[in-house]
Amino acid sequence: MQTLIVTKHYPPEVNSKSIFLHNLAHHLSGDVVVLAPLLEKKAENAAEDEKLKRVNFQSFILPDQCKIYGELKRALKGSKPERIIAYPPLVVGEAVRKYAKKYRVPYWLLISAESFHEKALKEIKRLRVLCQEAEKVIVTSNSLKNKLKQVVEVLETKITIVYPAPNEMFFTKANPEAIATLRNQLALQGKKVMITVANMEEGKGYPHLIRLLPDVVKKVPNLVWLIVGDGPKKKLLVDLIVKNDLQNVARFLGTIPQNELPKYMQLADLFVLLTHKDQEVEEANKAVFLEAAATGLPVVAGQAPGVDEVVKNLETGLIVDAYQDMSVISAISDLLRESEYAKKMGEAGRQMVFNEFSWEKMAIILKQAKNLP
Repeated sequence: MQTLIVTKHYPPEVNSKSIFLHNLAHHLSGDVVVLAPLLEKKAENAAEDEKLKRVNFQSFILPDQCKIYGELKRALKGSKPERIIAYPPLVVGEAVRKYAKKYRVPYWLLISAESFHEKALKEIKRLRVLCQEAEKVIVTSNSLKNKLKQVVEVLETKITIVYPAPNEMFFTKANPEAIATLRNQLALQGKKVMITVANMEEGKGYPHLIRLLPDVVKKVPNLVWLIVGDGPKKKLLVDLIVKNDLQNVARFLGTIPQNELPKYMQLADLFVLLTHKDQEVEEANKAVFLEAAATGLPVVAGQAPGVDEVVKNLETGLIVDAYQDMSVISAISDLLRESEYAKKMGEAGRQMVFNEFSWEKMAIILKQAKNLP
């Protein structure tokens, strides 16, 4: 094999990390194998990946690096990859570094917004060693690259930016009949549809949006808000929906499989996610903004590190401060009421993603990284 990816996250787990790793595995050139943990329970209708090999990593418990190292040795017995990619860095990085050093195999470290958080900064000495000994460090934005360079001494030439590009299916128009059927099922005839796709956790701005939504509804009385996702804050959000008398506006759809998500986005008029920096996560997850733009949706995004790299303010969407009430209310209501304005933004976003953030572009960047000294 040419490349081995060792990761905690991989489908059928549904989150941005797993989707990114899956797309990375399928767009790296050459023979690629993925090592991921055994599933406690396999999701229904989840097709196994031909690149995937599941091993007993015991949920990647941090002190259990010896276990990861042992499984890595067993999995690679009789073969030697040209490189190993490790993610998350602080969970599997030490075992990969130890293996790479002993068997003289270069390794790459993948650092995403989710893995570069308060805990990573507390473990900065360990992260520094992992980065310095890695052949390449892949980050998911220029903002993250700059943050990393502030705390870790790492050569500029060693860092490669690979954005979490959307899967090709987001560019493909869904069957109109399927869209019409879904619209009927959700009772969206004559409605303006706003959609949010995000885990219900800190930094996503759900409480801010719910608090401001009654003012938006005054301007857009036929509004329906589709909420895709789940998480620890769901009960709180449901309570806030009831408190603000938004039961007829908000529709909780739960977690939706990735291959079904494009048609939900395509029946919407606007994508909204009021991201903001919190104590744990240093920057916003950018994948969902790119997925929304790829489907042709204009975006209202909260200010957070990295957002302005994937949302062009006043061109593909509007970037707002989640704590500035009037600007949030105006941004959402204006794009919902001014259809032509919103449509132009959506088209510009789709073209931007196609030109700058497709996996074809990311594959070229990865190929160049493999060939660089």
